Amino acid sequence: MSAVFLAPPVVEPSIVSDTAQASAPASRVLLDEPGLVARGTGTLSVTFDMGSTAYDTVAAIRNNLPAAATIRVRAASSADMTSGVSLDTTVQAWSGEAPTTKAISYIPLPAIYTERYVRVDLIAVGASLVEVSRIIIGKRIEVDGIDRGATQTAVSGSQVDDGPGWTTVGEARTRKKWAANIGNIARLPYYREWAPFLDRMGKHTGFLFIPQTASTGLQQEAVLVRNADDPKVTDLSSERFQIEMSLFEV
Repeated sequence: MSAVFLAPPVVEPSIVSDTAQASAPASRVLLDEPGLVARGTGTLSVTFDMGSTAYDTVAAIRNNLPAAATIRVRAASSADMTSGVSLDTTVQAWSGEAPTTKAISYIPLPAIYTERYVRVDLIAVGASLVEVSRIIIGKRIEVDGIDRGATQTAVSGSQVDDGPGWTTVGEARTRKKWAANIGNIARLPYYREWAPFLDRMGKHTGFLFIPQTASTGLQQEAVLVRNADDPKVTDLSSERFQIEMSLFEV
């Protein structure tokens, strides 16, 4: 059982080709905007120029694929995927308990890759429309799990107004908020992975948080989040650190 934190790379990739509709362009998958989607018919394909970024994970966040759909990921030295192909894998879109709304497809790759181009094909069942809000390709931070005692709050965005004999409630989205600690982090992983991650994310950049990768309820638990507060790092000893995080759903 592992917890995963997946952030976009330091330099966000560019899109070199896609099959998205003009009214719902592929450029949207680089934004942390849950109300926006890229959309295609039958198969939505997006080819990314990763530059010099290394990566070991792909995530298609808030997609409308059923469990029977598939996602194909390729990595190559050419944008047309004809030369220097080092990765060509097809996986099930998701498994386990069904998502409440949209799905998150989490794809850990078998190695760390540095090929410049990555193509992601979201393949529907039949000729139905394919939608996805965010695609992150990067290197994940994986830990044994978050510490016991973590809390999750369902934060309602609804505004409630009361007056003499009346109450009005404005319907709005409910979002998840996590308070979680990651303890017993060794010095080298902290300075190699966590310190750069915390510096880059701040409160403005979204990242994927999966509390338990082995959970059958991953679709309900995995969430695109931002830091709601400044993470607190405690030096437990000369070789161990603890991070206290408050995470708010994007």
